[in-house]
Amino acid sequence: MSRVPLRAREIEQALQACMHPVQVRCVREEDGTLTVHLELSGQQLVVIGVKKDDLYDEASVHILGQALLAEVRAVFSMNSPGLNR
Repeated sequence: MSRVPLRAREIEQALQACMHPVQVRCVREEDGTLTVHLELSGQQLVVIGVKKDDLYDEASVHILGQALLAEVRAVFSMNSPGLNR
């Protein structure tokens, strides 16, 4: 039984829900990967090459969201309100 990956908009909505207050935008690239744009307090981080085919359900997107949130915490200023929870 083959699984159908989530659409970019569904992934974006799920990431937004688990990464608040980080703003998230997902773009599907021609090669089928996702580029994820993250923004908080005017600071931006772009993650390229996310394999969309690996994101079949909200649980897998949540795992990605937690990993991306860890990256945001590492890259962005720790003084951003609401990020250190």
